[in-house]
Order: sequence, then structure tokens, then C-alpha cells
Amino acid sequence: MNNAHTLAPTCSKLTRFARERAFGLNGSAVHENAYITAQKNLYALKELLDTNPQLFHSTPGDQAGARGATTTEQEAWKAEQSSVTQMLSLLTRTIEAISFILLLIDHRWGELIAQCDPSVQKSLSEMTFEDLVTSKNGVTVSRALVNVVIDQQIGQQISVCPFRP
Repeated sequence: MNNAHTLAPTCSKLTRFARERAFGLNGSAVHENAYITAQKNLYALKELLDTNPQLFHSTPGDQAGARGATTTEQEAWKAEQSSVTQMLSLLTRTIEAISFILLLIDHRWGELIAQCDPSVQKSLSEMTFEDLVTSKNGVTVSRALVNVVIDQQIGQQISVCPFRP
């Protein structure tokens, strides 16, 4: 699989709606396998970072022979730690967003979108995966889609959870 196919979820629109003006059973502009591959790769990265925290968690004085860190070095270290924390948060959110999209695909993504308000449909038709993960509008659209899934499951008297007692 080439890199362009693997990276497709981040740079293309989430749905085919904008191009086709119709919802298929899948409705996703990106093939499900691309999401699965990306999720596996991101999860492996997260496991690496979780099991090797020393890769990013050191102090300015940890280097051999280092004397007391200057104020500038301490500020740079704090900024670096903040950046790492934000990166790890984005990694987690991205893995969760891929899981969410895979859930939507399993629940017939196109049919779910068709049940959303026209404003949500319009937002979704213009949205990229990046928008879904990082924007306030992505949160709004995600909530609307969750509500549709819940309403659908209530209507069919089916649990959203795959595990039943």
C-alpha cells in the first residue's frame, strides 16, 4: 500500500456527498481499509510512546555533563513538554476518531448521514478527517452522528455496545 493511500483520511473529504449528492451504503470517500491501516499504525506508535516515556520525558539537566539549565533552556524544555503532551493528546483523539468512523461505516454511514439535519449534512460534506478531529464543528457533527446512531438503535431496540450480558 502506498503512502498516498494510507494518508488519504487526513487530506480528502470524509464523505462522497459533496461530489455525488447521493449517499451510498458506505458513504465514505476513503476506503475502510485505509482507516484500519492508519489506526493500526497510530496505535503501534501510541504503544511505543506509552512503553518508552523516556523518549520525551527528560529535564534540561539530564544530559551528561550538563550544568544548571538557564532560564531560556528551562522555558524551551517546558514548551517542548507542552508540545509533546499536545501531540500525545492528538494521537489519542485521532485513534478514537478512526474508531468512530469505522463504527459509522458499520452502521451504514450513508444512511446515518441522510438522517441528519441538512446543516449537519452540509458541514459533513465539506469536512476533512482533520476537521473532524481538531475543530469545534467536528465535535458538533460527531455529536449529531452519535445521536442518529442512538436514535436508530433505540428504534430497532438494539444495543450500540457490541457486548451484551
